[in-house]
Amino acid sequence: MMAEVPWFRNEGTENILDLAREASEGIAERTCVDKKGEKSVTSPPYMQVPLEDVQVRCGEMAKFQAIIEGNPQPVVGWFKGISLLLDSERIYQSNESTSYSLVLYNTRAEDGGVYACMAKNAGGEVVCKAELVVQEDKKSQEAKKRSPRRKLHSFYEVKQEIGRGSFSILKRVIHKANRVACAAKFIPLRSRTREQAYRERDILVQLSHDRITQLLDQFETRKTLILILELCSNEDLLDRLYKKNKVTEAEVKFYIKQLLEGILYLHSNEILHLDIKVTFMKIGSLHLSNV
Repeated sequence: MMAEVPWFRNEGTENILDLAREASEGIAERTCVDKKGEKSVTSPPYMQVPLEDVQVRCGEMAKFQAIIEGNPQPVVGWFKGISLLLDSERIYQSNESTSYSLVLYNTRAEDGGVYACMAKNAGGEVVCKAELVVQEDKKSQEAKKRSPRRKLHSFYEVKQEIGRGSFSILKRVIHKANRVACAAKFIPLRSRTREQAYRERDILVQLSHDRITQLLDQFETRKTLILILELCSNEDLLDRLYKKNKVTEAEVKFYIKQLLEGILYLHSNEILHLDIKVTFMKIGSLHLSNV
């Protein structure tokens, strides 16, 4: 039997619920009356005072603060990129009434980036973002200028092109010392690809799993980021299956299991692969490339 629960708005003078119209009119607060006649008001989180960009020098404290209203009181989480932040020696999160803060102590250059505050309750959720810019001191900047950049050709022999993406080129390379073959991904550091290139590198640095192509080394010039990756077989999974006279259910199960192991590992690290294709599944043991 369906429960009979009347809904009211405008302080109880109307009991017609029109979600489409309310959304267009910007009405956020709703009252529900249960059979006992008790009212409860639910309102989604609202950033009364949103986050603002912060700029500090290396070693200084950085603080983001937001005033967030909502009923019931929202649960608030802080993120850098896709990573949920937890309290540590340098990170502290606090909450007093409707004021929520994120403090970073002894900031470093790598702390710079976009931070997000997500607030969620039964009524909905809201996200606000701001950027932290950490300026390095002059000594650090001068040291970086003096330190010579490692050069790809000093360590690897660059061979033929083995693949091409929407904004990158993949080439086969041979390590000069141990003669191991690897894949070098050349990503141009243009304005529209720079952020994506560094984001891909930062994600690969975090990953270590048999089913995921491993990042082995990296090089950078003024115009290009070069990622040295584990070299998988050039044979795609689909090509391998086409060559067989028949494919058994057991074989399909074997490949699907390995694929799901890689995806599960990504998800457990809060990473989504949004472009899984057969061409990214290479035969060795099954690897996911182009993460």
